Amino acid sequence: MIVALLENRLAKIQELTSAEELRPYLTDTNNIVVSNAIARVIKLKCVELSGEIANILERLLNAKDPIKADKGCRAKIICVKGLKAFDELHRNYDLLRRALNHRQLEPVFGGHEDTGAFLRSEVATTIAALPLPEVTADVAPLLFDPQTQPQIAAIKALSYIASEAAVTALRVKAASDSATDEVTEELFAAVLKIDREPIDFLKRFLYNECTETSRKNALFALGKFKGTEAFNALNDFYNYNSDLFLRKQILLAISITGTDEGYAMLKNCLSEGGSVAEYAATAIGVYLNDETRRDEVKKILKEVGSEKLVEIISSSLF
Repeated sequence: MIVALLENRLAKIQELTSAEELRPYLTDTNNIVVSNAIARVIKLKCVELSGEIANILERLLNAKDPIKADKGCRAKIICVKGLKAFDELHRNYDLLRRALNHRQLEPVFGGHEDTGAFLRSEVATTIAALPLPEVTADVAPLLFDPQTQPQIAAIKALSYIASEAAVTALRVKAASDSATDEVTEELFAAVLKIDREPIDFLKRFLYNECTETSRKNALFALGKFKGTEAFNALNDFYNYNSDLFLRKQILLAISITGTDEGYAMLKNCLSEGGSVAEYAATAIGVYLNDETRRDEVKKILKEVGSEKLVEIISSSLF
């Protein structure tokens, strides 16, 4: 019965066409109703209600029982979207700063979940476009947020800002060597995008002591940088390192560079035989869209006479 009544109210909201009709729903005690009403306000471009949206966000941030007021931070998140839609971010920056630091632990099976992480993420990516010097300093602490989603949001926001301070913050996060695989991959991609000397920075993770996750992601970030400079960095590390598993990762990263030098190296590795040849066979497939290169590799495989190499590479060749 309760669910049916709620569904009817939500359906009614979708039929409303004016600000005055929508206004009462913005003060409702049900966060789902409020969320849907704000979404309708945004769709109809009821700019006269933009002040109401800011008021709702402030009320929810001040709630004595934040879970009862806005379970899952659903309404607070749509408020942030509304402030952006009506170009009210600058005017309400202090309010957004509070939302950026909002924590909301809610009970879930086996423990608690911080649903404030979704709100922090939304705010971080939203305020990145504001031409305010304090944005970088406000967003940067999220790089060390306990939750993965805000960390990634902070990386994306700082990548968008692309200032020297943003680069420094990303470098500090990378140097901490404390991120998950997902976060590290996003982090190194951001460094590649905005750092003036990304290769020199990424090379540190190849030779210095760090986690396996950081080294792997540094390798593939170098590969994605493309070009001869990236190949040279990877080739130098390949010659420096004798660990077979790590060499496999290096060869895969080299294949991503898409360079002629990378193709030549992988082709030579095929001729060596053994594990290195198998790793090269796994990596060389990206180069085999070219018929001439396919013929060259077929010739090498015939000379080597390894059925295993043929099996590994057949999906790319035949």
